[in-house]
Amino acid sequence: MYILNVPTLYWFKNIAIRIHTKDHKPAHVHAEGPEAWAKIDLNLLKVIEAEGFTRSELNLIVEFVSTRASRLKDKWKEIHE
Repeated sequence: MYILNVPTLYWFKNIAIRIHTKDHKPAHVHAEGPEAWAKIDLNLLKVIEAEGFTRSELNLIVEFVSTRASRLKDKWKEIHE
């Protein structure tokens, strides 16, 4: 799959937090690290799916995203609506 215009909104412990411009609902962000990825739902603030991250890494990512959820939701709306 080839995705255009994928802005990185934050870097967190070598993990990029991104919103893909050609994506679908529910509103979510992608956490992408070396050999790992996850999708985090911005409304429920929980992992939708993931591969390669440990449970403790996922907990840290969700905590990081939840403290920035308002700005990330605004950015999602700006990109997709």
